[in-house]
Amino acid sequence: AISAVLAAAYAAAGIDRDPRDSWIRRARLAGLVPWVTVRTTRDTSWQDDQSEVGHGTSLELRATWRLDRLLFDGKELQVAAVEAARHRERRRLAARVIRAYFAWRRAASIASDDERVVTRVAETVAELDALTDGWFSEQLRPRAAAPAR
Repeated sequence: AISAVLAAAYAAAGIDRDPRDSWIRRARLAGLVPWVTVRTTRDTSWQDDQSEVGHGTSLELRATWRLDRLLFDGKELQVAAVEAARHRERRRLAARVIRAYFAWRRAASIASDDERVVTRVAETVAELDALTDGWFSEQLRPRAAAPAR
């Protein structure tokens, strides 16, 4: 069925799953993880009354939580753009697979020894194989009978 061919093509192209919800959830939960910054400074001072140079080192450690990201993260807009591109790619791929599949069905339905028809069948099978990572020709092979025990 065409739906199985489309599913195989989507899987081969890596667009069979929708990671959008996972991306948004991770972006929002990132607000619970603090941004940690560490700063160190070295000070040198001079005291006239004791005529000596003093050295001091200070260390600053800061943790900042961005709790506003729990409601909305700016990366959600990037996720939406990526998702729109994924939908365009799915539509483009579906159109290509559907055209190739029905070209194969038309060519395969013509029982002919004509070399052009045989070549057209082979061409559409090769295209569908390329789109499905070889899944299509695997489905065309006759199933070997299970060995008897």
